[in-house]
Amino acid sequence: MEDERSLHVLMFPWLAFGHMIPFLELSKALAKRGHHITYVSTPRNLKRLPPLPPNLTQTITFVGLPLPSIDGLPDQAEATSDLPIESVEYLKKSYDELKTPFTMTLLSVRPDWIIHDFASYWLPDVASELGVPCAYFSVFPPAALAVGEPCLKPSSRCAPPEELLERLTSPPELADFPTKVANLPFEAKQLLDFNCTVNASGVSDALRLDTSIRSSRALLVRSIHEFESDWISLLAKLYETRVVPVGFLTPSAEEDSTRENDPKVFEWLDKQPPKSVVYVAFGSEAHPSREQARELALGLESSGLSFFWVAKDAWMPSGFEERIKGRGFIQKGWVPQMKILAHEAIGGFMTHSGWGSVIEAMQFGVPLVFFPLMFDQGINARVFGEKGIGVEVPRDGSDGSVTSDDVAKTLRLVMVEEGGAGVRSRVRELKSEFGDRGLQGRYVDELVRLLKETT
Repeated sequence: MEDERSLHVLMFPWLAFGHMIPFLELSKALAKRGHHITYVSTPRNLKRLPPLPPNLTQTITFVGLPLPSIDGLPDQAEATSDLPIESVEYLKKSYDELKTPFTMTLLSVRPDWIIHDFASYWLPDVASELGVPCAYFSVFPPAALAVGEPCLKPSSRCAPPEELLERLTSPPELADFPTKVANLPFEAKQLLDFNCTVNASGVSDALRLDTSIRSSRALLVRSIHEFESDWISLLAKLYETRVVPVGFLTPSAEEDSTRENDPKVFEWLDKQPPKSVVYVAFGSEAHPSREQARELALGLESSGLSFFWVAKDAWMPSGFEERIKGRGFIQKGWVPQMKILAHEAIGGFMTHSGWGSVIEAMQFGVPLVFFPLMFDQGINARVFGEKGIGVEVPRDGSDGSVTSDDVAKTLRLVMVEEGGAGVRSRVRELKSEFGDRGLQGRYVDELVRLLKETT
C-alpha cells in the first residue's frame, strides 16, 4: 500500500540568498505534493524572498526569528549580501545565537523532519534530543564537497598547511573515474584562509560543514544521477553516508519577476539577432576585483560580440561605455535573470559558476563561459568543463589574474568559433535533461519516500 501520509518538514537555511532560494524551491516542491513546510529564517530575509504561488500559501508557513544584535554586525544586516565578505563571520556569530529561539520554535512546531544547512552545526544535537531526524541539504554540487573534503574531516584539519594545499590542488584520491578537477593554488589558499580558520564566531566553516554532514541522517544534494552519478557516488564514499539527489529544483521563468520591471533591458534584447548576445553576470555576492573588471571589460570589447553585462559596482576603463554603445548594454541594478536567459537573443552566459546560475542557464540551452570568483566556483567550473557544457577563462594559478585577450578568446570560442561547436551541441543535448520537470519530480518523490521511511 502506498503511504499517503502528509509530512511536516522544517527548513532552516543559512542566511545567504544562494542558500535560501534553493531551500524555498525544495519547500515548494514538497508542498506541491501535499506536505506542510515550516520555513524558518529572519524577518527581513523572509520579506525579501520571492512570493509564493497562490496555491502554496496554505501549505508553507514562514517563521521569522529576530537576529540577535552583536558588535561588528550592522543593523538590518541579515544576509551575506548585506555585508562585505570580511564581516560575514559576525553574521555567523549572531546566527549561532538563534539556537535557543530555534529550539523553542522546534518544541512548538514538532516537525517530522528538519532539513538544514552547513552553518547550523549545533542543530543536529538539538534535533536528536527532541527525537526529530534531520538531513543536511547542500546547495553546492557534489564535487565541491568531495574536492574540499581534505580540509573538512577532523583527521585532516591538523595536517600541515602545505600538505592540505597539496591535497586540495589534486583530484580526490578515492575517485574511481578519470578527472583532473582540483583547486588552483590561489583557490586552495583562499579555502584554507576563509573556511578552515576559526573566525569571530569561534568556529571554522570547515567544522560547521563537516559536523552538519556527519551528524545528519542523510546528505541531500541538488543534482541528479543522470548528470553526475560519478561525483554523487564519490561523495557517499568519502563521507560514508547516504547521499540523496533531490533534482535541480529549477524555478520556472514564469515565476521570475515580470519583465515590465526592466522594460529597457528587453527593448534592447528584442532588437538583437537570435543567439548573438553574451549575458554576463556574477551573482549577488561575487564581485570581480577592479583589475579583473578592467580585463573583463576590455575582453568583451575586443571580442566583437554583443553583450549584456550586469556590472553592479564594477570599475570600467576610461571611455569604455561610449566605445561599446549600441553593441553592449550595461545594467548596474537587479535584473530578472531567468527571463533574460530565456530570451532568444542570448547565445552564451559568462558566469561565476554558481550552481544556481548554471542550472538556470542549462534549462534554456545556453552555453557557458566560466569565470569563478570564490568558494566552490572554481571546482564547479572545472567539473562542468569536463561535462562539456562550458569553457573556463584561463587564469594565473598563483594569484587568479586574467588577461583581456584570454577573456575575448574564450568568449568567441564558446559563442561563434568552430572549436566551440562541441560545447554548443552538448548544451543542446542536456537542455531536455535539465528542463525535464517529470524527471526532476521523480527525485522529489524519492526524497518523500525516504523521509516517510524514517518517521
